[in-house]
Amino acid sequence: MRSRHLSSALAALILFIWGVNMFAEHVHLYYLLWWFDIPMHMLGGLWIALTSLVVYYHMGFHRHDRSVSFVVTAMLAATLIVGIFWEVFEFSVAHFVKLNDNGVFDTLKDLLDDMIGAVIASVIFIKKGYNKTI
Repeated sequence: MRSRHLSSALAALILFIWGVNMFAEHVHLYYLLWWFDIPMHMLGGLWIALTSLVVYYHMGFHRHDRSVSFVVTAMLAATLIVGIFWEVFEFSVAHFVKLNDNGVFDTLKDLLDDMIGAVIASVIFIKKGYNKTI
């Protein structure tokens, strides 16, 4: 039952991120508000971290480790991997389309924002006891 609730919450989070992103693109919020990508990266990190653990636990690997340190490490690692791939994609698109490249500082800030989202996801996952019940 608890895992079904978490899966529903993840679906709602994905729809929320999609809706906010569509609205932001439509009204150019990413260009009008310099800081708008910060909460979006945090939400993305939250989504990736929770999704990675839900998939991991549903695949039956959870019998090996349910510890807090494993949950935090796995969420941070999964989010960092996806974040790096996203930043490479973002750099490639900016390079080929000749958009303004924001540089290394923006990339590192985005990865840090992703990690903050993963930490928030870890707190939620552990406080709700999903690592013990899924």
